[in-house]
Amino acid sequence: EPDGEFKQAINVRGSVHKIAIDDVQKALLIGTQDTLKVFDMEEYTCVQTNEGHTDVIRDVLFIPERSQYITVSLDHTMRIWNAWSPEPFRKKVADIDPKIKFSEDLWEQIRNCVKNSIEVEDANSIVDKYFQKQYEQKHLSIHDDHPRAQQVSFSNP
Repeated sequence: EPDGEFKQAINVRGSVHKIAIDDVQKALLIGTQDTLKVFDMEEYTCVQTNEGHTDVIRDVLFIPERSQYITVSLDHTMRIWNAWSPEPFRKKVADIDPKIKFSEDLWEQIRNCVKNSIEVEDANSIVDKYFQKQYEQKHLSIHDDHPRAQQVSFSNP
């Protein structure tokens, strides 16, 4: 195909605020007003809809090491979603130690995602304090109120 030729339109039924690509599952992640929609890039069909935010999604991040998507919203929350997979049943080939730390590059991506998406005084210190297993801080709460997501709420102490 020549460069610039139209290939496919995707109707997301709302404003697109952020996009990312899951290059493992070949999926397009689209952050709309308050929903993360996942589209199969071969069929161009919506294969997963993740609802839960109450305001605009400002950033989307794919974490291939954990098969998760992260969304950050103007509702001052960050949600962690299980990634879509076209193969719902997979053979277990290895156990992963939950104490394994993320790489510094991944931490930098998460820091930038938080910094560019919600208004906080020091996004780096938030990530450093709260994502490195120091959940005892007063103003971080994790909610398992959605079957496919965890919500992390930030508030001033």
